[in-house]
Amino acid sequence: MQREVVTVDLLQQGAEEHHTLLARAKCTGVEDVTAILNLGSAVVLHGVLERSQVYAANPYLADAVIEQFTADHARLADDLALLEDFRQSDPESPDLVALSASLLERLLDHVERDERTLYRSLGRLRFAEQPRPAKGISGDVERED
Repeated sequence: MQREVVTVDLLQQGAEEHHTLLARAKCTGVEDVTAILNLGSAVVLHGVLERSQVYAANPYLADAVIEQFTADHARLADDLALLEDFRQSDPESPDLVALSASLLERLLDHVERDERTLYRSLGRLRFAEQPRPAKGISGDVERED
């Protein structure tokens, strides 16, 4: 029972943090490069927390899904670094706004996808039975004859 309470608490905490990110992403202006960089940093940080909290607490996530989300966060971090370097080297470039708007769109897509995949089903997970361990081939299953 203790593990189930911790699991629900971790998932709920992740959900609340994620809802805040989604709200921030939806109201960030495409021309506000600083806000986009800050939002992106928060999304990447949340991804690290997801890995240690939400992914670990959710027994229904397949390893392939976790690996994909982790790879997405790494790509976003690389793109944020590129945007920051570009802003430092050429802050007056007209391409800066186009690049930041593109990154904002990707951030919003990412956060919305995480919302659908990880957090919308939270209510259903609270009442779902934990997955049962697979039975071995050696006949661990009791049979009624």
